[in-house]
Amino acid sequence: GGENQAYGKGQHIERISPEQVEARIEGLQTMGKQLHAAGVRWITPYICAMTVNGDPDRRSGFWDFYDHWQEYEGLGLSPRPEADPFKWLQLTRNGEPRIYYGYKYPDEFYPPFGDNHRFAACWQTTGWQSWLSSVIRFVARCDFDGVFVDNGTSQRCECPRCLDAFRRFLAERYPKAESERLFGCSPERIGFPSKNQTLLQSEQTRFWCATLRTQMADMKRTGSAALGREFIIFPNGGRPAYIQRGLANTDFVMFEKSHGEYGTHPGTVMVPIVDGICARACNDNIFEYKFVQSLRNRVRPVILSRAGYPQRQPWLVLNHNAARLGIAECGAFSGGGGFLLRPRFDLYHDALNEGRRFFEEHAELFAGLDSYAQTAVLAWPEQGWLGNPAHMGEVKKLTKALVEQHILFDFVPETRFSQPMLQRYQTVIVPRVHAISSERLRTLEEYARSGWRLFIIGDFAGQNERLEQRDMTASAWGELLDKPEGTISIWQAGSVRRCHDVQAAAVALAQQHCALAAPARIPL
Repeated sequence: GGENQAYGKGQHIERISPEQVEARIEGLQTMGKQLHAAGVRWITPYICAMTVNGDPDRRSGFWDFYDHWQEYEGLGLSPRPEADPFKWLQLTRNGEPRIYYGYKYPDEFYPPFGDNHRFAACWQTTGWQSWLSSVIRFVARCDFDGVFVDNGTSQRCECPRCLDAFRRFLAERYPKAESERLFGCSPERIGFPSKNQTLLQSEQTRFWCATLRTQMADMKRTGSAALGREFIIFPNGGRPAYIQRGLANTDFVMFEKSHGEYGTHPGTVMVPIVDGICARACNDNIFEYKFVQSLRNRVRPVILSRAGYPQRQPWLVLNHNAARLGIAECGAFSGGGGFLLRPRFDLYHDALNEGRRFFEEHAELFAGLDSYAQTAVLAWPEQGWLGNPAHMGEVKKLTKALVEQHILFDFVPETRFSQPMLQRYQTVIVPRVHAISSERLRTLEEYARSGWRLFIIGDFAGQNERLEQRDMTASAWGELLDKPEGTISIWQAGSVRRCHDVQAAAVALAQQHCALAAPARIPL
């Protein structure tokens, strides 16, 4: 029934008997067979990666179930964990429950849950692992094909268990001497970072992503073993860096686009200013689609656009033309993703069936193919972890500018950065990359010297990957970077061009790419 406002009260959260559970499973099995027989490929019901609903003092909600756990073990439920569910919760470093949902705990209750709290559970606890694994097995028992996992990037616990795991994580990444130099102590003595410890904060975020990666992999493994075939994992988690490091091996990831300056539906929007006067604006999902595609991993992007949710504004309602555009945009840019539409034929006309027919009848346009482009943009979302949030803002600006100039381009994220990948492209754009390792700096130098073009926007490479300052004047880059904006420097067989901003780079690039010739087929 959903995790927040759908069915969070009254009879919808009452505990039912084991006999009622068994009858409900039989009903779900029948429904699953009927859906599969009707042509549904994947059934992925909703679960949540962390939500625990109830009150530990009144023993309501999940605590009521925990107190009667043994009654359900005959259905195949795992043995009851010894620790009370209150011991499973994510904590702040002060030892208090981490509340994600904007209400004052413990003085208030989570409004959509009436007189219950909404807690967040920690994956590092055996109790939550055991429970969520049981949920996955029961989903498979219903012959469903996987799960949609809400709060897919919300493992950000600072409990003692997570601190121990964090220290082990750091010990694998930093030798003792380097840890003492950078953090002031050895890994086994490190605490969770304060706000001014940027490098350690970035490592904490990497650790949280590693936790997500383990959680998603465990759920997939458990579900596949129970189902006897591959089990689909479909998290809600549209955060590029988290997708890259935590969710890249899932099957789909959803961008829940509820809020935007001009709504979130693709296409032209007429924004009311005052009575009788509107402004024209445009929305698209090209960045989201292309970034996930650029990972060249298992995961595929899915867009849910629901402008203004939970409120509804008439001028933001998705119409049938925007629905068709959303499907077409997905086909053009996502590499096998999806654009979510409810089967509302009164609103979207036949857009769903039209889209399905096109993809079924033109599979040769997509199957086994990779994207083609002559230009690459370094899109490194982990720059934000390293104190450089401006980088991804520039990447998004570049996305719009290159589309407007009709320049075919790909993103190259951190995990796909290599010399063979760069050499697929005639031009590589580097937008405000502040922190970069010496090895990657040498890769860019080799790329430029080998006969290709580098466009560098703004400040570049002033720090290494450990955020230590780098003197670029003493390197081969020094003379190139010291030249005025707009200067083109010849570097052996290639060139480096300094650009003041995104628009200047896009215009200069468009002048060099007046004609494009794409090969008939680029295999993966």
